[in-house]
Amino acid sequence: MASPLPSSRIATYDSPAASGGSCTAHHPQTDGQTEATNKTLKTMLRAFVDNKQSNWDQLLPSLEFAYNNAVNASTGYSPFFLNTGQHPRLPTALLSVPSSSVPTVDSFLTEQATTLILAQDALQRAQDHQEEQANKRRRDRKFKVGDKVLLSAANITIPADSTRPADKLRPQYLGPFTLLGQHSPDTFRVELPFYKIHDAFHVDTLRPYRSSPESLGPRTVAPPDPTIIDGEEEYEAEEILNYRRFRRQHQFLVSWKGYGREADEWVPLGNLDNCADVVQAFKRKRGLIF
Repeated sequence: MASPLPSSRIATYDSPAASGGSCTAHHPQTDGQTEATNKTLKTMLRAFVDNKQSNWDQLLPSLEFAYNNAVNASTGYSPFFLNTGQHPRLPTALLSVPSSSVPTVDSFLTEQATTLILAQDALQRAQDHQEEQANKRRRDRKFKVGDKVLLSAANITIPADSTRPADKLRPQYLGPFTLLGQHSPDTFRVELPFYKIHDAFHVDTLRPYRSSPESLGPRTVAPPDPTIIDGEEEYEAEEILNYRRFRRQHQFLVSWKGYGREADEWVPLGNLDNCADVVQAFKRKRGLIF
């Protein structure tokens, strides 16, 4: 049957290119401060959001105030205090007698300058500690265009794994793939013939591919060339792996003969006319009647 292999891949991936961002594809260390802030806000939202999770936008002003009034572990001061030199008055302060002491301008500026210096020193110490901890897990890898690499599957779901429930049992790496280009010292373009996703990846998601010794032969056999029938490329279905109802269609997860699991794809029943025997065998095995 005909199968547009390179153009029909389905993969879930958060591509910065689609939203107008940079070409760094899924690199959580791009802006660590923003990531940490978003993580904190999401943790706060989980504690107060209602059961339908529909009131999160109403909670943001209060959570923003609470976050800015909280002491930061890195600086030792709250964002409010660093910006204004004072803490905002809370509603509970109205229950007590307010203080009438007013600092002089000189003492206020001196205290504010000292506070900023202490905060900068504390922030630098925190950054040095974070860098030290990150470097413990980082390896010095050097790649060049043309190298064969394996790609982390942590943030990529291929059709073959889309209906599998246990993430821990899925392959950790996909490939091998070829490096096509280099955007920066840490970002490479990867040739992805079967995936419709952004092709730029950080070096931390790549691993060098080591081929078998020539004496043992190649690890995989080269995929067969398609058969040309009436000007169209035809591929042979080896096995049906799964079934689903998608957009009112019966679809089957097809494994193509001679191709790896990265080429498996969901195909509508109407496109499997030449694979009736394979489809019927799967339907009998699953007890499907339609």
